[in-house]
Amino acid sequence: MEHDNKILLVIISVLVIVFVANYPASIKEIKELASKAEERISLTQENLENNSFSSFIMKLKNLEDRIWNKIKGVEPIISEKKIAKETSNEKEVKEEKVEEEKEVKGEKIFSLPIKIVMLGDSMIMVGFGPNLEEQLIEKEQVSVFREGKFSTGLNRIDYFDWYARTEELIQEHTPDILIVMFGANDGQGILDENGTAFKLSDPKWDEVYQRRVLNYMTTFSSKVKKIYWVGHPISLSPDFGPKFARMNKIYQSESLKFQNIEYIDMWKRMSVDGKYASALPSKDGTVGLVKQSDDVHVTEHGGKIMAEYIMQILSEDIDWK
Repeated sequence: MEHDNKILLVIISVLVIVFVANYPASIKEIKELASKAEERISLTQENLENNSFSSFIMKLKNLEDRIWNKIKGVEPIISEKKIAKETSNEKEVKEEKVEEEKEVKGEKIFSLPIKIVMLGDSMIMVGFGPNLEEQLIEKEQVSVFREGKFSTGLNRIDYFDWYARTEELIQEHTPDILIVMFGANDGQGILDENGTAFKLSDPKWDEVYQRRVLNYMTTFSSKVKKIYWVGHPISLSPDFGPKFARMNKIYQSESLKFQNIEYIDMWKRMSVDGKYASALPSKDGTVGLVKQSDDVHVTEHGGKIMAEYIMQILSEDIDWK
């Protein structure tokens, strides 16, 4: 071992002489080379103390490559300042990942006080909407504004423009959260951006409506912290059932494009194993009818069940304390 180390010391000395002979240097450059030579000798002593010949060879090779690259101008030796900067950037990236992991793990993303705006069609006006508002305002430091309009949605914006009205409500109430429910009145002919009409039976209807939904989500996802998009409950109606299924699919697929929009699958919640149920139990175990005779709007009991489900989901994000 001692013999090998002596050989290495000789090699180091020869390398230093070669550097000086082949690269005429200024006094400053000679000092830099001498410093590197001292560094190598220091490495040699360190490895002699640790009796780690293979580790020494690896360190020596890495140092040799760095010095040659410096001389050739290929790869400058990284300064401590640059290393510190990169370390700082890595730390920031790690911190961002930690925040993302918190959301994935279900940790709270909202603290009180909090402002909520609920808006949409008649489902927000009767049954579901009033029940959810009542359960929300029972919480301290929670303000709620609710607005619903009969016979409205994202389709007939010539009749009522929810895009414009949502903007007004956000400007007026500056909510942290939007809870929206549309679609009960949207299952009819629709006009695209060029004024071309498409019947509900036309496959292109879905494409036009999808753009309406995407436009709404894109416009308002950046203006609030989170949007909860409530899907339609299951329906046995031969007219509304298929419409709701089509629209729910669009709501769900488009919401996946945004980190702060959550689609709430009310179809699944208001059914039993995916099948229609005329009566369901609420959280306290009370069983009652959940749909009105039109099989679109929910009863007071059905609205309570929907609201309880929304509160369960909100509780995953909001620290009510």
